[in-house]
Amino acid sequence: MKRLSSFVCGLVLTAALAQAEAPKLVDVRVYPADINLSSKVDRQSIVVQSWYSDSTSKDVTGEAKFVIADTKLATVKGNWITPVKDGKTSVKISFAGRDFNLPIAVTNSAMTPKLSFYQDVTPVFT
Repeated sequence: MKRLSSFVCGLVLTAALAQAEAPKLVDVRVYPADINLSSKVDRQSIVVQSWYSDSTSKDVTGEAKFVIADTKLATVKGNWITPVKDGKTSVKISFAGRDFNLPIAVTNSAMTPKLSFYQDVTPVFT
């Protein structure tokens, strides 16, 4: 009898949870607000974060869609933007029916900066 009552309680709880309302999307934010690429090896990642009615947030970068306006100036692979040629363009980011346009500025796209111990090696040790 005890097993039966445990089973029934489990069914009731499952049914109640199934009927519980899923949190509603309240806000979507995209980081950074703009992208500046200043050398051939430069790149920038984009993060898309959603906020819900139950005060939770979620990284939805993998679910967002990224489209570069002018692929002659920059490219996108996943959520990473890389330079192709100097100029200005934008990236359109879409998630859950919301769209964002981030400006992209590409400068010195043909230049490969010299290796700097302070900039490139020191951060590995800290």
